[in-house]
Amino acid sequence: MRQISMSYRPEIDGLRGIAVALVILFHAFPGVIAGGWVGVDVFFVISGYLITSLILRELHSGKFSLKHFFQRRIRRLAPALLAVLGVSAVVGWFVLPTEDVGRFGASAVAALTFWANIYFWSNTGYFDGPILYNPLIHTWSLAVEEQFYLIYPLVLILTFKLMGPKSVQFLVPVLFLSSGILAVFGGLGDGTVYFWFPTRAWELLAGALLAMHPAANPAGTVSVRQKLWFTVGIGGLVAILFSAWFTPEGDYHPLFSVAPVIGAVGLIRASEHSVILQRWLSFRPLLMLGLISYSAYLWHQPILVFARSVTFEGLDVIGTAGVVAFSLVLAYLTWKFVELPFRNSERIRWEKARSRIVIAFLVIGGLAAGFQFGALPLRPWDVIQVGIPGYVVGKANMQEDAWSILRSLRLENPHREGALSEGSGWFSDTDQRPTMLVVGNSHSKDIFNTLWQSDTARLQFQIGRFGVEISELEEASDLYRSESYEEADFVVIASKYYQSDVENLASVLGRIKSDGKTAVIVAGVPEVSIGHPQGWVWIDKLVYDHRKEWPNAQHIQDQVNSDYFNLLTDAKPQLPDTLARSIGADTETIVLERTDYVCDDSRRLCFAVGPDLRKYYFDQTHNSLAGAAFFAKRIDAIDWLAPLFFEKPTDG
Repeated sequence: MRQISMSYRPEIDGLRGIAVALVILFHAFPGVIAGGWVGVDVFFVISGYLITSLILRELHSGKFSLKHFFQRRIRRLAPALLAVLGVSAVVGWFVLPTEDVGRFGASAVAALTFWANIYFWSNTGYFDGPILYNPLIHTWSLAVEEQFYLIYPLVLILTFKLMGPKSVQFLVPVLFLSSGILAVFGGLGDGTVYFWFPTRAWELLAGALLAMHPAANPAGTVSVRQKLWFTVGIGGLVAILFSAWFTPEGDYHPLFSVAPVIGAVGLIRASEHSVILQRWLSFRPLLMLGLISYSAYLWHQPILVFARSVTFEGLDVIGTAGVVAFSLVLAYLTWKFVELPFRNSERIRWEKARSRIVIAFLVIGGLAAGFQFGALPLRPWDVIQVGIPGYVVGKANMQEDAWSILRSLRLENPHREGALSEGSGWFSDTDQRPTMLVVGNSHSKDIFNTLWQSDTARLQFQIGRFGVEISELEEASDLYRSESYEEADFVVIASKYYQSDVENLASVLGRIKSDGKTAVIVAGVPEVSIGHPQGWVWIDKLVYDHRKEWPNAQHIQDQVNSDYFNLLTDAKPQLPDTLARSIGADTETIVLERTDYVCDDSRRLCFAVGPDLRKYYFDQTHNSLAGAAFFAKRIDAIDWLAPLFFEKPTDG
């Protein structure tokens, strides 16, 4: 392995400019450039290339210091990140819906401590609709890079010093292949592969492999080789841009990252040989965007989210372009007055830089933790207003109230001694009514609330609930061992289904039927999108659209419910729901549709609000207690439970 020499390469900053432009366009116009997130793949390759070049160069010269390496990383990354998080925390307190402030605080703490990838992996997904508008969702990639910086140098140094320079030639390819194989064949979920460092390391290591084999023929060699390398570079650029425009929307697969990674590797290598590529990638606006790319990456997402959060109207193309331009101005100022001074060790000595960073970390971390744990007061107003007196924007107490029936039933158990639990106490031996156990995630609570308030359901059935994810129901599940399940005649599966639920559904139905019970599937959780960062304000947005009709609340109610009908009619069917219905048909299982009682097709209405504009949902899919009460009357009116009366529980 030849000793690596390295000087400033402006074309790499130009490549950074392309990468950050793709990411910004993806977040600003997600429907236009669905694969713009591949810009992160390009950043990973660049980081692996530069870090490996730096470490190996200093190891060969005997000048490498782990202490100085981490000092440089901290100087490079921490000041701008702290500046953006500090400003975002203050602005977020003013403009984010109160429901979002706590989550913002949690994500800010995760970003500060460089485990944002794990936080977002465990709490959400990158492509989950409105979650794309989380102000700090993009910090997951910084966490991956920091985890790489913490682990990789130590492994590289130990291998270099204990086993010799040549051993590095074997180590890095082995790590590269191991990470790639784990990502593709490890059997991990899409979210895990997307967010985890071990399944992303191969992209950084692709850059490392490039750094380990420096170019033998620098720019200025034979013209034929210049043309060949120019062709390779253009091919790399096309691979990156093609991936950005044509990568399909939806769940991530590691193979989607192969083309942009190969493209970035090819472009970095080819630009060492091709003077034309160097000139193109050093084009002044592109170069400038590359220089400020780190700050631009940090700023654009929170600024976009904040701008979208302060109005129901949303941002049009011109407004979005203006917000992006503003974020670039902030990025330039941050680069010039924060990044550059802190990187200059002669201008700001390490002791002073360290103390400033630590103080900022403690202050911003404390503020974020205060948001996360509710230790700081929330603002006494909502930024976005509907303009109707007394109308409350957001969830208010509706989410908590939706659990009130279950809470009260646990306190007063009419049939058993001791407090009611999900596993027992629902059914009475002396009651001759058939027993019905509602099973599923938080949406099973909505069905339970509706059935509990239904005259027909309460007259015909004893009703209980067991909260569980359908995907987690195995043979040894607590559900199957519970008294509630043992006593149930009907088991109603009511969830917002995900792919993992559907994959387990046939097995669950088989178990229920083999136990002599009647299985019922409740399908079709109604869900609409209004293109607003906070999807749960969709009812507020619909009311806002008709605010000029006030004080005619009845007219607004009718218009909102008509709009809801149109939105549901136009909504794309959810694949897991479709599969659940298909499994129900194949297994001859009763399938009840929620939209049958949520909507009245003859009147072209779906019910989102009631009298006095009372909300029937507190977020995109969950019913408020008022909604459950209204829908209870609807299921009585349309005889929604009629299919159950023709189904007799088997004797087993």
